Amino acid sequence: MVLEDKLLMHTVVDRVAESCGGIKQLPLLHWEQNTLEGKTRETGGNLKDVKRLLAAGFGVFVKPSHGANNEGNAKVTPDKKEHFKKAMSEALSARYEDQASTAVKRVLPGAMAQPLYPAPGVEFWNEGKSGPGNSPLELKVQVLWGKAFAASVYGGTFGEGQRDLFFERQSLSSSKWRAAPLSPAEAPPYARYGNGGEVSAYLEHFLPQVTSQAECLVGRLGAPWLRVDFFVPPPGAGRVPVVLNEIEYNSGVHWSRLQMPIEPWKWKYHKIKDTLWDDIWRWLNLRGMHDGPTKGGLDIFKDIGCTPKKRRWITELFSKDLTPEESYRSMVCQGASGASTEWWASKTAGASK
Repeated sequence: MVLEDKLLMHTVVDRVAESCGGIKQLPLLHWEQNTLEGKTRETGGNLKDVKRLLAAGFGVFVKPSHGANNEGNAKVTPDKKEHFKKAMSEALSARYEDQASTAVKRVLPGAMAQPLYPAPGVEFWNEGKSGPGNSPLELKVQVLWGKAFAASVYGGTFGEGQRDLFFERQSLSSSKWRAAPLSPAEAPPYARYGNGGEVSAYLEHFLPQVTSQAECLVGRLGAPWLRVDFFVPPPGAGRVPVVLNEIEYNSGVHWSRLQMPIEPWKWKYHKIKDTLWDDIWRWLNLRGMHDGPTKGGLDIFKDIGCTPKKRRWITELFSKDLTPEESYRSMVCQGASGASTEWWASKTAGASK
C-alpha cells in the first residue's frame, strides 16, 4: 500500500534521491488526502504557490495520489486557472474499483498538484498532427529483481494514438539498448514516420541514466517488480533535467486506451522477460538472493527513515501488532531533504514571485 500512495512515495523518493544518482522530482505545490470514509485527513503545500505559478504563465498538473490509470488527471493552464479547485475535487474522488488490486483499493484517496513538465513542440518532430502533441516524453522502465530489462515510451500521440517505441536490453550484463518491433511480423510502427530513427536515437541517450536510477531505487525499496516512469526533456528544452514521475508496483508496459491492438505489446513484453529470466536467475544466485529478500517491508522503510507512528504506551501494551494496513496508515517519514526538487526552485527563482 505504501508503494501505491504517490504522496507518501514522493517523500520516500526524496529521502533516497541523493544516494541514487541525484533523482529529480517535481515539487508538490498542494495536496489533499481523505480517509476511506471521505473525511478530510490532511492537506499540505500552499495554494498561494499554485496561484503564483499560474499567474506567472506556468501550467499545473493535478492527479489522484491513489490511482494508476489516468482517471482523474487534469491539466490546468493559466487561461483556465479557475478550474483548479474542480480538478482537485475530481482527482480526490476518482475511484478504481473495477481494475484495482485489494491493496490499491485500501490506499487513502488523495489529490496532488505539481508543475507541468515541458512537452515537445511540433518543430523538432516536424509531423504536424502526427507528432507527439502536448504530452511530456516519458520513459517507463521495467525492473525485475533489481535489473531493468525493458523500457517503453509514452510520447503523446503518434498518429492514431500509437505509443509504440519499445526498447529492450540486449542482455543483463550489457549497458546497450535497442529499439525493437512489437511483433516479428512488422517493423516498429514509429519507423513509419520520417524522423522515427531520430526520435529513437534521441530517447536512447537517456536510457543509461533512467535505468541506473530505477535499479537503485528498486533496490532501496526491496520490491521484486516495479515500473519506474521518468519524464525526459524534449529537444530544445534547455537545462531541464530528467525527472521521476511515478512508480507503479507489479505493472506492465502497455496501456488500456491504446487505439491499436494490445496483443503485440503483451507478446513483446513477455518475450523479453522470458528471454532474460535465466540471466536474472543467475544474477540472483550469484548474490545469494534466490531465496527472496532478507528484510521485511517495515525494516526496508525503516532504513529509509519511514516508520509507523508510535502509539501511546498504554495502547501498545494492550494492543496486538499493527496490521499491514494500520502500518501504512500510520507511516511517517522523517523530514524530506528537498534535494529532489531543488532544481525546480532554482530554475523558477524570480519567475513566480
